[in-house]
Amino acid sequence: MKSKYSAEEKFQVVMEPFTENVTQAEICRRHGIYPVQQTKWRGRFILGGRTTLAQRRNSDSRDEDIHDLKKIIGDQCCLFFSLFLLFLFVKIISNTSRYQY
Repeated sequence: MKSKYSAEEKFQVVMEPFTENVTQAEICRRHGIYPVQQTKWRGRFILGGRTTLAQRRNSDSRDEDIHDLKKIIGDQCCLFFSLFLLFLFVKIISNTSRYQY
C-alpha cells in the first residue's frame, strides 16, 4: 500500500465504479487501499463537486462582463449613427443634384 496517492490516482479510484462493472472490494484490492479509504475519497469528491456547483460567479467578473457589453453596445450605436448620417448625406446629395440648372 502506497503512503501517498496523487490527486489523479485518487480520481481514477473514485471514478472506476462508474466506468467498469466492478465491486468496491475489487477496486480496493487492485489499488492496494482499504475500502474505507475509497469511501472517504468518494465523499470528498462529491463534497468538492457540490461546493463547486454552489459557488456563484465572482462579482468582479460580472462587472467586467457588463463593462465589455456596454462598450460593444456603444460601438454598435456609433456605427449605426455613422451609417445613418451617411445615408442622409447621400439622400440629400441625390435630391439636390436633380434640381441643379
